[in-house]
Amino acid sequence: MRFIITGSVAALLHGVPLEPGDLDVTPALDRENLERLAAALTELEATPSVGAGKREGGTWVETGGQVPWPPDPGEPESFDTLLASRLGAIDVVPEVSGTYEALLPRSVEIGGIAIASIDDLLATMTQAKHVERAAALRALRR
Repeated sequence: MRFIITGSVAALLHGVPLEPGDLDVTPALDRENLERLAAALTELEATPSVGAGKREGGTWVETGGQVPWPPDPGEPESFDTLLASRLGAIDVVPEVSGTYEALLPRSVEIGGIAIASIDDLLATMTQAKHVERAAALRALRR
């Protein structure tokens, strides 16, 4: 399966001391890869979490876990939700952090897994909760 780790876990892997709330994954969106992702999510017993929702015009709208499940590999947007799994929370983010294809050239590899670059992480840190993380990532970049 082809994917890039984004969000707080990527920041942690770059060296920012924090405790991630979930694992953000940006998958390649071709059907074959999404079929593999769907199988992996099934194996992890992933289901939409209470905080699950959907994006409407760039805004996240919580649906209380009421999203169509399982996802359809023919419709990449059907994967875009927060999931609860037996290993913890997983947030599949097909495009919100950038697409797989856009992130891949700048990504770094850690242990054979693609991690979003510091610059790409900084580009998505726009909320108040990101202030300290962004400062730590800028310090690491220097």
